[in-house]
Parts: sequence; structure tokens; C-alpha cells
Amino acid sequence: MILPGQLDKVLERFYASVCKQDGTDYEPEFLKVMQAALDRHLKEKGCSFSIIKDREFFNSRKVLKGKARKLRN
Repeated sequence: MILPGQLDKVLERFYASVCKQDGTDYEPEFLKVMQAALDRHLKEKGCSFSIIKDREFFNSRKVLKGKARKLRN
């Protein structure tokens, strides 16, 4: 099982680079939907932490918010 700190770093890189197969960016709102789906999947697999709420995931949430803000502009 991956530790929260490790997962936060993986999510930072994922959120910064995620895009559609054709190379275009997702809509900013879809990024939050993606995050919620990942959080739900982790809970279903028995993880006791939340990538949306827990402080261990502050950095990845910051990257996600920054990317969404950039896409809105």
C-alpha cells in the first residue's frame, strides 16, 4: 500500500500533466470530478485517508487548483 505522502507526490505530477488522449486539456470542472472519483475508488479499496480532505494531500490539491485556475483564464 502507498503511504499518503508518497501518493500526494504522485498526484501532484498526475494533476500537473493530465490531459486528453489528443493532448488537449480537460475542462477545469472535470479535474474536480476526477479527484472525487479517485477519492471514492481509494475508499472502496479500503484506504482510510481522503485525498480531498486530509492535510497530507495539501500539495496535490494546490497543484490541482492552480491548474484549474490556469485553464479558466
